[in-house]
Amino acid sequence: MSEGNKMESTREELLAACKTEMEAVKAIASRLAELVAAYKTKESYAMEETAALGALLFSVYNGLERVMENVLSFDALQIKSHEERHAEVLRKTFELGVLPQDLFNSLSKYLAFRRFFESSYVTELSAQKLAELAETLPPTLAGFEKEVCEYIETV
Repeated sequence: MSEGNKMESTREELLAACKTEMEAVKAIASRLAELVAAYKTKESYAMEETAALGALLFSVYNGLERVMENVLSFDALQIKSHEERHAEVLRKTFELGVLPQDLFNSLSKYLAFRRFFESSYVTELSAQKLAELAETLPPTLAGFEKEVCEYIETV
């Protein structure tokens, strides 16, 4: 196999891996949207419902971060394990030109949530704020998937 074919195969593998991750993320986001719709009829949320919203949002961002890590790894940009690792993954993906500014800004909100969720008690979460964040997710996911796939096609 020539070097060109080897690179093409690697690009195809990266695209397939990213699409697989995105399918998982979209499945979680779909369930999240169902929960938000069901919860809208309520005046208050049980702690377990709030925890479910938070866990699903956290999981969605983690999936998006896996995609970003795959892209960075493909471009031989390694992220060392440290306290600001998650922010660095997002920042480097933006600096690489994968994400436009508006998508970077949107994803930064989910990263901020991820940090808060990771270090908070469920009693500190606001179900209403989580629902609002969940409702802005569909265009963010669509934009993310589009930009990542377009980037992979050009490398």
